Amino acid sequence: MALMTISFRSEVLDLQTHVNVLIPDQWSPDNPPATLYLLHGLSGDYSSWIQKTSLLRYAEKLPLTIIMPSADRSFYTDMVYGNRYWTYLTKELPERLQTWLPLATTRNKCFVGGLSMGGYGALKWGLNYPEQFSGIISMSGAVDLQAMVERAPEYLPGFQMIFGDLKKFSQSANDLFSLVDKVSDQGRYLPDILQFCGTADFLYADNLVFKAKLDRSKLPHRFSEKNGVKHEWSYWDETIRYTLDWIAEKIGDTTDNTSNNTSSNSQEGQDHDK
Repeated sequence: MALMTISFRSEVLDLQTHVNVLIPDQWSPDNPPATLYLLHGLSGDYSSWIQKTSLLRYAEKLPLTIIMPSADRSFYTDMVYGNRYWTYLTKELPERLQTWLPLATTRNKCFVGGLSMGGYGALKWGLNYPEQFSGIISMSGAVDLQAMVERAPEYLPGFQMIFGDLKKFSQSANDLFSLVDKVSDQGRYLPDILQFCGTADFLYADNLVFKAKLDRSKLPHRFSEKNGVKHEWSYWDETIRYTLDWIAEKIGDTTDNTSNNTSSNSQEGQDHDK
């Protein structure tokens, strides 16, 4: 497996940016490896997953290309006062990478995941474009931004710079809860959702609320918690290893998860290591 750091000028961002990419040693142009977009948290960047976890070792023999971009502290959004990271992430970056790398684009071989802010970004991307991804992974995700502001008003100025008037947040393309309803109601493309959170994480209660929302939807999903775990890299090192195993199983099954999918929702409210 090769680790590449690509530095290029983004036309959307109007700046030089970086993306780390893990590419398998063996692949065929006629059958490119599956693709995972792996997103960082609020204080991270394109290098976080490589520096903080054993991702390189875990992914070494998988037929999977892993893409790790930088998105500053944008919550993967076209910011009201800031840069257009949503357009960069969902439009420009995939288009640019497809000209340079062997990337799978078929839905059953495409995944998106992330931690904390990146968990929010992964869910936002996957639920806005469910036709693009067969799986979404949220690790200790910031899944309920309005609840975060109510609980900790110090988040409000930053969120207003990103999203603008939060009174307009509900039912928007940034609101994960309304996106769940939209995808579930449409019922054509239903990506599998893998959701992790530690019970001592400051985002645990929000994740339980989001799990309950998924429980009431048609979306197939699995919830995994670990007792006493906080918002920490040691946990995300475990969850990324579990995630890669989950993806390896899924890419072994070429069945696309469309309206003909008959799999039921799955919830596992326990330590995923048990």
